[in-house]
Amino acid sequence: MTYRTNRKTKGKFKVPTIKLETIPSGECFDYTFKRALQAIKTDEPITIVHANVVFWGSHQYPHAWVENDNLVQDWQTMILGTSNFSGVGWDKELFYKNFTPTHIQRYTPEQVMKNTFTYKHMGPWA
Repeated sequence: MTYRTNRKTKGKFKVPTIKLETIPSGECFDYTFKRALQAIKTDEPITIVHANVVFWGSHQYPHAWVENDNLVQDWQTMILGTSNFSGVGWDKELFYKNFTPTHIQRYTPEQVMKNTFTYKHMGPWA
C-alpha cells in the first residue's frame, strides 16, 4: 500500500497501488457469439470481426468485436467498461487507429453460428 496525505483533512489514508499487468480479456469471443445469436433473432445488420490487435506497444493478441455501422462494440467496452466509450462503442476509425488490427476476418451472424458448431469453439477460426 502507498500512503498519501489528504489535503483537506491533513491526515493520512491508504491508497492501494494497482498494477495492471494483464489485459482484461477472455470474453470477447463469447460476447460476439451472443451478439450474433441476438442479431439473427432480431434481424440486426451487424458484422462480427476476429483479428489480432496491438495493445501496450507491440504485443498482439486475438480479439473479437461487433461492427454496426460506424461503431465497434467489444466486451471490454460494452460490458466491462474499460474505456471512455463504455456502453456505447468506439468510433470505428478511432478503434482501428488505436488498436491497429491485423489478420482481419469478417463474419455474418449466420457464419458465426456455423463456425462455432463446426469447430466447437467461438473463435478465432482462421
